[in-house]
Amino acid sequence: MARIKDESVEVVKATADIVALVEGYTRLRKSGARFVGLCPFHQEKTPSFGVSPDRGSFKCFGCGEGGDAIAFVEKLENLDFVGAIEFLADRFNVPLEYEESSPEQDRQRRQRERLFALLEQATSFYERHLWDSPRGEAARSYLESRGLGEEVCRDYRLGLAPGGATLAGKAREKGFTAQELGAAGLVNRRGNDYFNGRLLFPLADARGRVRGFQARKLREDDPLRAKYVNSPEGELFRKGD
Repeated sequence: MARIKDESVEVVKATADIVALVEGYTRLRKSGARFVGLCPFHQEKTPSFGVSPDRGSFKCFGCGEGGDAIAFVEKLENLDFVGAIEFLADRFNVPLEYEESSPEQDRQRRQRERLFALLEQATSFYERHLWDSPRGEAARSYLESRGLGEEVCRDYRLGLAPGGATLAGKAREKGFTAQELGAAGLVNRRGNDYFNGRLLFPLADARGRVRGFQARKLREDDPLRAKYVNSPEGELFRKGD
């Protein structure tokens, strides 16, 4: 992976608002020059967690966790340093510049970006099929019977796989290849939709990028026997992560 330029790292550090960042995870109230609240790293009833905006740091006197905005993201989102910088850059709209990389590194980065783009478009495709197609009616009725209203289902971007080669055909129209469809875990060896009529739950990373799906069985003749299946393991999706 290409190295982020030191100048970009310093801009991220200077731009990241630690109070705004932490308030995305726990409610804070002002107390003098600090902000205090319940610690997002462990269960507690009495606030022992403090944020110092002048220092750009946080500290919990209950569990001992502490550090700056980068450390907060690393620990809470389970990211490495580069991932934390990219997370903060996205959060605070900071463009990043990278050191010159080899042609192979550039190729790998472009490949990952195309797979992320493909998965995002597949998610939108599955969403539309759930809500706009006649075949989605049974799935919508199932969701309603489980007490899941349309608003929460749309918030979590639930979808429905039509089966067959419909998704593959739409993806190829947009310039994606059969190899990319396979690498994203969207098709089986025959080129048909891997999830084949299942209800889909997108699985996103800490930056909100869809990396794969979990899919629930809706019919007895489903070729995938398990009630729930995940995307096949690949470059972007690893169940252990």
